Amino acid sequence: NQLLESSDTHSSKKFEIAANPIKVEKPQQKEGTLPTNQEPSSLEKLLAILKNEKEAILYSNLIADVAISQFEFGRVIFHPKPSAPSNLQQSLKKFLDTHTQHPWVVENGGENAELLSLKEIQDQDFERQKQESVEHTLVQNLLETFPGARVSIPE
Repeated sequence: NQLLESSDTHSSKKFEIAANPIKVEKPQQKEGTLPTNQEPSSLEKLLAILKNEKEAILYSNLIADVAISQFEFGRVIFHPKPSAPSNLQQSLKKFLDTHTQHPWVVENGGENAELLSLKEIQDQDFERQKQESVEHTLVQNLLETFPGARVSIPE
C-alpha cells in the first residue's frame, strides 16, 4: 500500500491507497430465485414462470379461480371466485416473495361477479368463435344444401 499525504495545509489527513485494486463481485443470486430478466412484470409472465417452475396448483388457481384486477411488479390485486382455495393469497405471496427476492403485496379484493377469470374469458371467446363459425355464410350454405344436417363442434 502507498501512503499519500494531503497537500491541504489545513488538514493533517493521510490517505492510504491500495497497491492492488479491490475486486468487487456482483451479489450472488439466492438459490431458487429468478434472474432479474425473468421476474414477473405481467400476469402472462407470472403464468409462464409458474408453468416452468411446475407450480400446477397455483397456476390453475390463477387461471380459473380468480379475476385479477391489478398486476404490476410488486403488487397484485385479485378477486376470488367461490372455487378459490382460502389460502390462495398466502400461497401466491410466498411464491412471489421467495422467487423474486422482492416483497410483494398480494391483496384479496373480495368477490366481484363482474370481473372474469382467465378461464371464463377463454370460455366466452370460444363460445363467440363457435357462434361465428355456425353463422358463417359457407356453413349456412352447406346447411341449406344438405337438409337435416347439423353443425357439431367438439369442445
